[in-house]
Amino acid sequence: MVAGLTNCQRIVNFAGTTYLKGFAAILAVVEVVGDIVLWYLCYNSDGAYISYEDSRVQRAHNPQGFPLGEMKESRHIVGWTDNVRNTVGAPDANYNIE
Repeated sequence: MVAGLTNCQRIVNFAGTTYLKGFAAILAVVEVVGDIVLWYLCYNSDGAYISYEDSRVQRAHNPQGFPLGEMKESRHIVGWTDNVRNTVGAPDANYNIE
């Protein structure tokens, strides 16, 4: 389902990370926790080709290939962001966390 939603048609283990790769979109396994697979989505909104080595693509925290047989039995969570703001140490940062 995840591959279909992002039009990624190839699954590849490259440099210790498993990817679902389309022409302009790529999903990278960031972490596997039990039967849950966390994916990072990166894409070119203009439809341009995206490389496995694109600097925006996050790599696995603990590089490891993901067995294809386990993929069908797992739950998949996709995350991404194109806008990150770091406020650590900022004068208006709110550290009142309970």
